[in-house]
Amino acid sequence: MVILLFLQLEPGPVLGFAEALERDGKSREAATEFYRFWTYWPSDSLAPYALFRAGINYARAGEYGVAVNVFSEYARSDCPKREYALLEIARIYALTGDRGIDTLMPILETSLPKEASLMKAWASLTRDDPASAMKTLREAGEDSIALALKGFPEGPAPFLSALLSALLPGAGQIYYGHPGDAFMAFVFSVGMGGVSYYYFDAKRPVPGWITGGLAGFFWLSQAYGAYVGARERRHIKREEYLLYLKPKLFADPYDREFFR
Repeated sequence: MVILLFLQLEPGPVLGFAEALERDGKSREAATEFYRFWTYWPSDSLAPYALFRAGINYARAGEYGVAVNVFSEYARSDCPKREYALLEIARIYALTGDRGIDTLMPILETSLPKEASLMKAWASLTRDDPASAMKTLREAGEDSIALALKGFPEGPAPFLSALLSALLPGAGQIYYGHPGDAFMAFVFSVGMGGVSYYYFDAKRPVPGWITGGLAGFFWLSQAYGAYVGARERRHIKREEYLLYLKPKLFADPYDREFFR
């Protein structure tokens, strides 16, 4: 009965409903409706658009496996601009670290060289290599995006942070912006060292060696913690910047006119 009622609907309102869901950020529901449109009206002039938008929204919803299947279906069909379906599959592979991208990149370099260059730039950025990304973008004529990479954050250097904390407990934590952690690192390391000195001064070597060992342990631990903390802080700053750059590198031009 539900199928019969659906078949009585006009394609236009159904597609409009899918687009409304997409505008509201309901990617999973929008993908379902777009794919439903493709299923019931495959010969409609907007069917390729609907199928492609289904793949886009499945990817946005984090259902990458389903999105790859949808784009693969598009690439196997008689729809126009099938090379863009391969591009979207490659983008998913790039985001998920799938090795399948190695197979697709030679194809894209021939059919969509500009987009392939953007993919290479993104790969360089995820490897913390903005210099290579800028070079790739300039060679592709994307000077405006290359200029944006000048703001790519360096972030705190993990080894420098560890070295500072090795010289003075808590210094590395202050360097990457965590004064609370710095205070605790200083108190435990220096405090335990002070207790050890007290025991040795009081001619009590056994507790002196024990507390001295603990002081050394805390000293090394906080230096390693400074390294990990700086690395995590650097990663967070770069992830934030990648989110800012992502719309520039992964454009979504796939409106209705794109498929006509």
